[in-house]
Amino acid sequence: MDTTSHLKKVVCPDLCAGPGFQVLDMQAYASGLKPESALILNQNPFSEMACIKLQKMTKALNGNIEAYWFENKNFDLEKTLIHRIIVPLKPFDSGLEYEDQPVKTEIVFDWFNLGTENLSRLEGLDLNHVNYDDAEALVYIGHVYNFCQINSLRLKPIGSNLFKVYGDIIVEFENEGLARNEPFTFEAEVEYGKA
Repeated sequence: MDTTSHLKKVVCPDLCAGPGFQVLDMQAYASGLKPESALILNQNPFSEMACIKLQKMTKALNGNIEAYWFENKNFDLEKTLIHRIIVPLKPFDSGLEYEDQPVKTEIVFDWFNLGTENLSRLEGLDLNHVNYDDAEALVYIGHVYNFCQINSLRLKPIGSNLFKVYGDIIVEFENEGLARNEPFTFEAEVEYGKA
């Protein structure tokens, strides 16, 4: 009898099904169990995943820009001025039953080596992942840090140490199996200060 048919029902071929899955399949076959539980991938494909609806459920609040010095001699990284932008989100209901509601979180944009301490030089920079591929953006939702792809992140001075930030990101919820990826655009005020 061919037991690989059970394996095909349980494991997506792109997920590197290895011997561990085959042993599981043989055990299920030997015990007479049928692979009908949550292990069957087609019962919860990405198209049927939850949708957080971030754009509808929340908005960006005023945050801050921090600058800090970082050095790591193990990676030949000399003392470097790094910028971080923190944009809190208005508390919202994520729709995830296992998470306390409302969710209180923030989007953290970090590891920007802008090469300047001069605030006036921040205007017009597009802090996207194409221009700053070492930067990262994360938002904590669903008890996990979700990576964000930065399509655009621009700063415009509006006062002394005060900027308007305009952002366009994709929150990659699918990486953690949490929900479908979602775009999120925002604008907020951020105040500059040393961390």
